[in-house]
Amino acid sequence: MIALLVNMPAAVRAEKLPNPVIILADDLGYGDLGCYGHPSIDGVDMTAMLLGKGPSQRNLMIYYTGDEVYAVRKGPYKAHFTTFAGYSKEPPQKHNPPLLFDLPNDPWERFDIAAEHPEIISDIQHELERYRATLVPGKRQY
Repeated sequence: MIALLVNMPAAVRAEKLPNPVIILADDLGYGDLGCYGHPSIDGVDMTAMLLGKGPSQRNLMIYYTGDEVYAVRKGPYKAHFTTFAGYSKEPPQKHNPPLLFDLPNDPWERFDIAAEHPEIISDIQHELERYRATLVPGKRQY
């Protein structure tokens, strides 16, 4: 992946810039990458969002630490399967069921709502299973 910095003042006004500090090139629709059906890159074309012509097309985000999935975000919800306390010497803690947070209403992820929304947990777990079924692991780099 290549980080891409774009200066398009005629197309993107300052108040229209997206929140991410780094936008990966495969998310901008340039070249033969994931948004054009590349077999091993899962990019989503974010051009409309960048130009202020539509919302983000990315609805699912997988969070890894090393080669292990720690969390999955789908829409406004984020499920944590494993957590750890920053630079603590404590080992990571696995969660079954996973913790669930409603990010627009709880951006600090303080209030676990998994018990109240088992259907959301089930949906996110199903998305993770679908993702893993199509995943082609790359060569380990560490």
